Amino acid sequence: ESGITFDPQKPINDSKNNTGLRELPPTKPAYVYYPYDESKEFPQVGSGGRNAMAGPTYYSDLYPNGGGLPEYFNGKTIIYEWMRGWMKAVSFFEDGTLNKMEPFASDIKVNNLIDMEMGPNGRVYLLEYGSGWFTQNENSGLSYIEYNGGNRPPIIDNMVVDHTSGKLPLTIIAKVEARDREEDAISYVWNLGNGETKETTEPEISHTFDAAGQYRISVEVKDDKGDAVQSDVISIVAGNSRPEVAINLDGGATIFEKGVPVKYEVKATDADGETIDPKNIFVSVDYLESFDEQNMSLGHQQVSAAVTGKALTQGMDCKTCHKEAGPSIGPNYKAVADKYIKDKKAKSYLQKKIVSGGGGVWGEVVMPAHPNITQDETRQVVEYIMSLAETSAKVKSLPASGSIVPKPTKDDKVMVITASYTDKGQEGTIPLTGMKTVVLKEKGSDTPK
Repeated sequence: ESGITFDPQKPINDSKNNTGLRELPPTKPAYVYYPYDESKEFPQVGSGGRNAMAGPTYYSDLYPNGGGLPEYFNGKTIIYEWMRGWMKAVSFFEDGTLNKMEPFASDIKVNNLIDMEMGPNGRVYLLEYGSGWFTQNENSGLSYIEYNGGNRPPIIDNMVVDHTSGKLPLTIIAKVEARDREEDAISYVWNLGNGETKETTEPEISHTFDAAGQYRISVEVKDDKGDAVQSDVISIVAGNSRPEVAINLDGGATIFEKGVPVKYEVKATDADGETIDPKNIFVSVDYLESFDEQNMSLGHQQVSAAVTGKALTQGMDCKTCHKEAGPSIGPNYKAVADKYIKDKKAKSYLQKKIVSGGGGVWGEVVMPAHPNITQDETRQVVEYIMSLAETSAKVKSLPASGSIVPKPTKDDKVMVITASYTDKGQEGTIPLTGMKTVVLKEKGSDTPK
């Protein structure tokens, strides 16, 4: 319930803790504003979750002895977006109104930027929260941007692989979109994830994987002066095809109404001919105020991670030493969950333990290291293990077919049904998960985009 309204032209701070002005300056309207959806007024801000933040205003006269940013940024304010990951330089007219907004250091990827300050040495310092909520994130940290007036390395705009999974032999074509800001000649060094590298002068490569396994491929783009940039890693699973999931709604429904059942059926298919295990189908429903494609399946991914994690343990060498509840060489997963259930740092610790291996906690048997497992895979395995604790909340899947009686709250206008299926993995490969989402709008509301 809202409190007492205030006069925006004469805001009063009468808090007993106030040590400053009682009567504050008149409030000013936001110079940039945007919804979850795309903005017609400011299309450059994108769409998705939103949490805008203002950084420093740059003044070049603070750095008379060098350092700092180019003179072009003098007087510009740097703003940034915690959820969407961009940074912008904002220029104003003399009366303080918005002139223009343009990308700032758009080639730098930040992990949920939560604070930004100019340092006395002219660097732009960035505090990155990391991609997980309320946890010790591996990708959090304190970083900085330092202007380099010399040769700059190339920029990678995008890298795509046409097939990230499939039967053997698996032929893939990888392409990279890259450019050099000085228009220098560039070349490409491809790491195929199997100990093999190939250098090309063209921004694409074709390769066939004949052995089953998981391959982490990447590309280094370098100019003729020796400066280089590394792409993100893309995981390829050869020997196992990602399952396909379909959600069929009765009558092809596109809208929902509170209290009126929505009939659905989820079907999963596997190109490798594997028999579908109904226990590995996970179905969830969420209600949102607006359509947010970037985050709409986050809740589903969190609660279905236990299903995926269990399948991963069966496809890796974990099953050799561990069982879910019975005795084995190593501790069973339930014992691990019960031991760490009250430890807030347990999930981060266990993820690191899976990667590095080691012994001494449960006896003399040494746990082998898994240096090639990804952070997301360790997260799923740990979610599965911790879900076995007696005190953990058991989140159950909806049945693969049935009816959902919509129960939105007052402000919810969108209903999201998400389904996933995790296969058991083929010999020599890890399990894979396929996912499908359908979106229904509330009857009488605007169509989500």
